Amino acid sequence: MNQRVFRVQVGARYEDPDNAIAELAAQCQDAGQWREFALGPGEPGFLIFVYAIANCQQQNLRVGAAERGLALDRTEGLVEVVADAAWRMQRLHVHFEGRLRAGRASAQDIDAIIERMRNCPVSVNLAEVPDATITLRLD
Repeated sequence: MNQRVFRVQVGARYEDPDNAIAELAAQCQDAGQWREFALGPGEPGFLIFVYAIANCQQQNLRVGAAERGLALDRTEGLVEVVADAAWRMQRLHVHFEGRLRAGRASAQDIDAIIERMRNCPVSVNLAEVPDATITLRLD
């Protein structure tokens, strides 16, 4: 089976108020090497689609954390999408880790933020993905 694997990582630093983005950087894996992702006409359409997933997940993480009174310092996330030869998504794995400036994330906080991430506008418009997971760790 011919698989197409796409990986995008995003890193962000936040500030007050409400986890506003102070810095945001994205990289994509290309032939086994990480390179800067530059949104534009030179990027393949499906890779832009994967970036849209990563960006939407990061946005909902930061807003969800703010809603729960958690002040983020920084986050790093990895989105991996595997599509089959016909470009249908077979796997969507999302993992984010973050450091808090203030607050302590409870298990309920993590669950609520993950639920918000699952319901981001990009995610709710995806077809059913056979292997989809979202994980989050905040310290």
